[in-house]
Amino acid sequence: MLLTLGNALFAVYKVQKDLIVNDTLDANRVYASKIANVTDLFLGSVLSQLEYTSESLKDNHDDPTVLQIELARLLKQTDSFNATIFVDKNGKVRAVSPSSLNLVNTYIEGEKALEPLTRQQTYISEPFLSPVGNLIVSITSPVFDSQKRFVGFVGGAIYLQEKNILNQILDKHHHNDDSYTYVVDQNGHIIFHKDVTRIGEKIINNQIVDAVLAGISGSMIAANSQSQKMLAGFAPAKLPNWGVVSQSRKSATLDKVSNTIVDVLLSTLPLIVLTLLIILLFGTKIAQPLASLAQALKEEGLDSKFDANKINTWYFEADYLKQAFLSSHKRIEQTIHRLDQDRQKDQLTQLLNRRGMENSISYFVANEQAFSVLALDIDHFKRVNDTYGHDVGDIVIKEFAALMQNCAREQDLVCRSGGEEFLIFLPNVELDVAYKIAERLRLSIADFKFQQVGNVTTSIGISHWPNLSEDIDTVLKQADRALYSAKEAGRNRTHIAEQAYSN
Repeated sequence: MLLTLGNALFAVYKVQKDLIVNDTLDANRVYASKIANVTDLFLGSVLSQLEYTSESLKDNHDDPTVLQIELARLLKQTDSFNATIFVDKNGKVRAVSPSSLNLVNTYIEGEKALEPLTRQQTYISEPFLSPVGNLIVSITSPVFDSQKRFVGFVGGAIYLQEKNILNQILDKHHHNDDSYTYVVDQNGHIIFHKDVTRIGEKIINNQIVDAVLAGISGSMIAANSQSQKMLAGFAPAKLPNWGVVSQSRKSATLDKVSNTIVDVLLSTLPLIVLTLLIILLFGTKIAQPLASLAQALKEEGLDSKFDANKINTWYFEADYLKQAFLSSHKRIEQTIHRLDQDRQKDQLTQLLNRRGMENSISYFVANEQAFSVLALDIDHFKRVNDTYGHDVGDIVIKEFAALMQNCAREQDLVCRSGGEEFLIFLPNVELDVAYKIAERLRLSIADFKFQQVGNVTTSIGISHWPNLSEDIDTVLKQADRALYSAKEAGRNRTHIAEQAYSN
C-alpha cells in the first residue's frame, strides 16, 4: 500500500505539474494576446485623435493661439499623452502643451526626433530621451495644408516612466507577484517593465523576445536575462510592431505543486496508518482485490487502458466497490459526452446560443467594452411555418443566420436568442454606425431569395451599452422594444431604442 501511495503521489505530482505549467503558459499567452490587442486598440485610438488634430490645423498652422488651444485640448481630452507638440517642416517647435516645457521656438534635434519630418506620415517612434530628459515614445501625424503641402507634424509624447493610459493598461496583471508583464519595441528596447529602472534597456539573446519580435504569438519555457526559467506567453502588438510578454517564474509555479502534494500527504497520513493496521489484521487475501481496485483507479487517472472487469473481487464489499467504480466511470463518460454536445452554439444555425451570449456579455462588461446590440426578428415567420412547414422554416432560419454571419465582422457576436429571434453584438460601435450596419443587413436580407419561400424581411431594434443604460438587461429590453416598435410601424425597418421610447 505504501508503494501504491508513493506511485499515486508521484503520478499526481507529474500530472499536476504538467497541468499547472501548461495552464500557466496558456494563461500567460492569452493575457499577452489580450494586452497586445488592447494596446493596438489604444494606439489606433491615439492615431485617430492625432489625425483629427492634424486635419483641424491644416488651415491654422501659422496661428500660435490656435495651435496652443488645440494642443491643450488634445492633451486634456484623455490621459493618452503626457505632452503634445506641433513642429513645423523646418523642425521648429511652434507650440507645446504643457507650456511649462519651454520648448516653443526651439528646434528639435536627434535622428529619432527628426524622423517624422523625413517620413511625413503617421509614426510611432522608438523610445528616446526628450530635450527635458524624459524617456518617451512619440506618436506623430503629419499636417498638410489645403494644397496638400507638408507643413509640419503634430505629436503626442507618452512618458514611459510616468502615469498615462498605456502604463495603466500594461500595469494590471492577472496573476500574483510571481507574474509580470513587459513590452519591447521593434528593436528590443523595453517600453514597459515592473522594474522602471529597466525601461529603455535593450534585450539581447532572449528567445522569448526574438520570437515575439518575429511576429509570433505563443508560449514557451525559456531563461530570462537573469538566467531564471520562465513560463512565458507572448503576442505581437501589430500596429506599433511591439512585443508583449507575460511571464511567471517556473520555480515559483512548481513550488505550489510541491506544497499541495505535501498538504495532501499530511492530511491523509492518519488514515494511511489506520488502513495499514487494518490490512495487517485482515491479511493479504482481503487486501488483494482492494489493492487491485486502487491500482485501477490510479491508472484511470493517468488515462490508462487498465481493465477493472478482470479484478477478482471474491467478496461482496470488494465487488460492490468495483461496480461503483465501473458505474462512476460510465457516468463520467456520459457526462463528458453530454457536455460535449451542450456547447455554446445553437445546433440548427451554429450561432452562439443564450449561454454563449451570456458569457460574451460578461466578457464585455468585465472589460468595460462598449457595444451596440441589434435585435432581429424574421417578419411573418409564423406564416412561413404555416404555409411551407417547419422544415422549410428551419431552412429559412439557417439561411437567415448565414446572411447575418456574412455581414458581420470577425469581432462581432451573432446569437440566436430563440425561435426566429436573433441578437448581434457590435463591440466598439456607436449607435449611428450600428444603424447603418443594421440597414445594410436589412436590405441584404430583403434582396435575398430564400429556398422555396422567396423574399422575407426583417425588423431590427438597436440599443447601446452603456450609453443608453448601464444595466445589461435594460439594454437588451430596449433593443427588444425598439424591434417591436419597428414591427408596429409596418415591419422591414430599423428603429433605435431612443426612437422606440419617443414613439
